[in-house]
Amino acid sequence: TRSVQEALRNSDYCLISTKWSAYRKLTEKDFLQNMRSPFVFDCRGIFAGTKFNKIHYQRIGLRRKAVA
Repeated sequence: TRSVQEALRNSDYCLISTKWSAYRKLTEKDFLQNMRSPFVFDCRGIFAGTKFNKIHYQRIGLRRKAVA
């Protein structure tokens, strides 16, 4: 794939297990525009503190300090 958005295209779930900046830059709009049914599971806490209103978001894993 050429971009994170391309990797999301037509997917139902997104499991984030990296702290790469390309993933941290994703917005709710990116998930809504590219995914069929946006369910996002954040294993690294890269979106900790972010309020998502239109997608299903769940932070999972150990409750460590969020990635800055």
